[in-house]
Amino acid sequence: MLNRIMTPLPPDQHSCGDIWSNLPSMGLVSDLELIAGITITPACDVSNFKSETITFLPIVSIQQYLSTLSMLPTVRRKLIERLTSAGIVSGINWPEPGYEPPHEGSIDLEIIRLSQILQDQKTKEKHRAHIERALAGLRITKNCCSTQDREANIADYDKLYGSEWSEIKEQIVKNSFRSDIHFLPKSDNSDISYGLAQHSVALMRYPITVPSEILTRAISTSEQSWPEFLSSYRSISTASVLFSKARPIKISSLKSQFMSDLLSRFTSLFSRIGSPDFSKFTITKYCAEIE
Repeated sequence: MLNRIMTPLPPDQHSCGDIWSNLPSMGLVSDLELIAGITITPACDVSNFKSETITFLPIVSIQQYLSTLSMLPTVRRKLIERLTSAGIVSGINWPEPGYEPPHEGSIDLEIIRLSQILQDQKTKEKHRAHIERALAGLRITKNCCSTQDREANIADYDKLYGSEWSEIKEQIVKNSFRSDIHFLPKSDNSDISYGLAQHSVALMRYPITVPSEILTRAISTSEQSWPEFLSSYRSISTASVLFSKARPIKISSLKSQFMSDLLSRFTSLFSRIGSPDFSKFTITKYCAEIE
């Protein structure tokens, strides 16, 4: 499967769709200092010296993506639904807007409160399943708020979303879950040095641009000589400091027929103008007028 979608051990020349490891996250992706990334700069621009930079999209595993704040609004909605079904009012004062997480201490208190309700013999049996699912939602929320490197507990997503979870996984693989992520499969070979270790997604809202010369020299410079190159290049660009943790390595390349779809979705994401959503009152009014 990997060879059908990816080119292992790609040539040294830069190509749109190259996948690199050990790239700096610029602090944009969770708390990961180093990430994988897929380049979206046309190869001809780099080879013909029309671009002094290379832009890449960060790549994170599915588990890492599910622990980002991008999931918070939908998790919050499902969590509130479960509490409502159990006849319980949320004890968390959720801040607005939707991507701002609640205080971690309030999540811990809510977990304790719901656990006590669950253990209470007076709690109705029909409410217990809803409470258990709400607890899963709280654990997910706490994970999204954590300042540590984190990966989602898939079992909690399965518990919270129930029968919807299988459909969500399928949507992620088919690139229909969200318009701003693109699925990339893991290597099906035991040697993952030229592929992705886990099923992953490219984050299309987080493009990162770095000097092309740094990635060019990463190909031809040995691990031992890398610090020396960065030191000499620092007088040209202080961005070299961001690459001091490890030398970037080109591990594979997405084949052109699959890269074209990623680029099409990426450009569509930012070329659409969009329009304000109707209010709930307006939607109800319009629906009532359709007879």
